Amino acid sequence: MPKANVFNMAGEKIGEIQLSEAIFGIEPNKSVLHDSVKNHLANCRQGTQSALTKGEVSYTTRKPWRQKGTGRARAGYAGSPVWYHGGVAFAPKPRDYSYTLNKKVKRLALKSALSAKAADAEIIVIDGLKMDEIKTKAFKTFLTKIGVEGKALVVTENVDEAVIKSARNIAGVSTTVAGIPVGGLTREEALEIAEKIDGEDILDLVSLANKVRKKFAREIAPCSILNAKSGVCAQNCRFCAQSRHHNTGIETYDLLPAEEVLEAARKAYDTGVRAFGYVTSGYGYKTVTPEFRQILDTLDLLHKELPELKICVSIGILSRETAKLLAEHHAWRYNMNLQTSPKRYAELIADTHTIEDKIATIKYLQEFGVTNCTGGIFGLGENWEDRVDMAFVIRDLNVEGTQRSAADQGDAARRA
Repeated sequence: MPKANVFNMAGEKIGEIQLSEAIFGIEPNKSVLHDSVKNHLANCRQGTQSALTKGEVSYTTRKPWRQKGTGRARAGYAGSPVWYHGGVAFAPKPRDYSYTLNKKVKRLALKSALSAKAADAEIIVIDGLKMDEIKTKAFKTFLTKIGVEGKALVVTENVDEAVIKSARNIAGVSTTVAGIPVGGLTREEALEIAEKIDGEDILDLVSLANKVRKKFAREIAPCSILNAKSGVCAQNCRFCAQSRHHNTGIETYDLLPAEEVLEAARKAYDTGVRAFGYVTSGYGYKTVTPEFRQILDTLDLLHKELPELKICVSIGILSRETAKLLAEHHAWRYNMNLQTSPKRYAELIADTHTIEDKIATIKYLQEFGVTNCTGGIFGLGENWEDRVDMAFVIRDLNVEGTQRSAADQGDAARRA
């Protein structure tokens, strides 16, 4: 049975602890370890290197000298790869080097690494790891007392600011948290992490978020968006160019005819896009109006003419009745952005409707099997508490995706 020495904060050995044979006592698989390290290094590559080929270098296409009679070798182009400052043959171009490993392979690699460390007595357990103040010198002295020299990974049970900041300036020493409890972070834990983020931590957070995205997110699929009705919206959303409360000078028009929508969808489909966003300005449709009937007829036409095209819809707030009709007319996904936290929605976003109306719309659509996509906006005067609250509302709604704000969609639609 593998064991690890236990030390106290004074650097004194106070005992031993038995480790799990299944994790710390297996025969290390060197081949799998090599594959895992190679995968990690590949995933860390930015892939931004780029060089010019002979067709991309800036040179005249005139021959350097005439073909024959000079006594020199024939030369057709000064940008040839054989010339100084010429193009590069097989020039590297930006690319994604990342790839995935089988989950069982990654687990075996981790067990192999831990077992190798345990066999070499390089796993140390600290009884009550705690720093009374942020002090790098004190933490370095502690590591020396327990026999740690060079590289080390300090694993804490919870986020401990004193330990993290005391260790981060020691060369070769890194810190990490043992794990997130089942069920995810609590609101208090999320706020504690968010409010302690400083400049250096942001890059680490972005890197970790990217790893989560790679592991759990689906592949990115292009979606073409059509602004099917523009401007003169009675809602006073503070960020939105579609609102008639703001003088933005955008083009305004009523709901586009079904044939015009089909033409735009067909054009997108011919470019290889298989998801088409149908977006309108306005409060939404809580009753079945003639305009809402026109939207349903447009969806039917799109499905008939382009059966492989998935239709995403964003037409505002719905009732249970109109949500059911959208589902019956085969809307694939619905975009309804919450924008910010419920308690500050009226202050930061709009007071002509409520965030509760938006949440109800999402739940109605979920009831009838329409997938949802939602998100929010940062930078409208909210604080970290607002951002965390919004994230927890989205998590509790169990939506299938997150997306840019409706304002961004409208801008993209107008550019298209």
